[in-house]
Amino acid sequence: MLTIENLSAGYKDHEVLHEVSLEVPQGTVIALIGPNGSGKTTLIRAISGILHPSRGSIRYEGQDLTKMNVQERSKRIAVVPQIRSLPPAFTIYEVVALGRTPHLNWFGQTSANDDHIIRQSMAQVNLLELAERNITDLSGGEQQRVLLARALAQQTPVLLMDEPTAHLDLQYQVSFLENAHHLAHPSNEEIEMGIKPRAVLVAIHDLNLLARFADMVALMVDGRLVKLGSPTEVLQADILSEAYHLPLITLPDPSNGHLAIFPK
Repeated sequence: MLTIENLSAGYKDHEVLHEVSLEVPQGTVIALIGPNGSGKTTLIRAISGILHPSRGSIRYEGQDLTKMNVQERSKRIAVVPQIRSLPPAFTIYEVVALGRTPHLNWFGQTSANDDHIIRQSMAQVNLLELAERNITDLSGGEQQRVLLARALAQQTPVLLMDEPTAHLDLQYQVSFLENAHHLAHPSNEEIEMGIKPRAVLVAIHDLNLLARFADMVALMVDGRLVKLGSPTEVLQADILSEAYHLPLITLPDPSNGHLAIFPK
């Protein structure tokens, strides 16, 4: 269980988050939504340790994440960031291998098991055949998939994603979110093999996509968490119209029963 309690954070003299409380249990995908500037990225940056909160607490299984060093925190939380910052001289394999850094020995050497995890992570996002390609040769969407593979290689119980589908075409948007859902909901066979369900928090703008893959939705407005519930509970026309300052309608998709959101 990732637990955020009364969290406030910001930049210099500007507070962005105001007393945010949220629980992200293992086995759950929570979609973080809200208009631009609502605090979604700031919340993910605070949880990941990039931004130090001014007030409140961030805990995983009761342990205070804000008091952990980088290595300890990196064994618990992996991040797929919004902004790509990849080392230009590296291959895909080398970038994904960085996800194993918190688990390496004192000499920084990768083992056969590390290599297996790295290649398995690349295979999950269809990058294994491109393992030796240079990062600079990749499209934006391919680089985003590399970032996901790097996070998967980290093998943490908590996964944070900040607009992970922004640079992907529709095929990989769906595949990306299917992967996220599967990480939270592994098969019975995988659980028997020791694979544990992960806690996934994903900031996303596409309301129609999240309706298919999220277990819960957290709506943020002006740095505050204003609504938390199932997609059916949160993705209501009146709630969304007020949050986004735009008249919207929601209708059930006759093909699958998921809600679909349209401008009015």
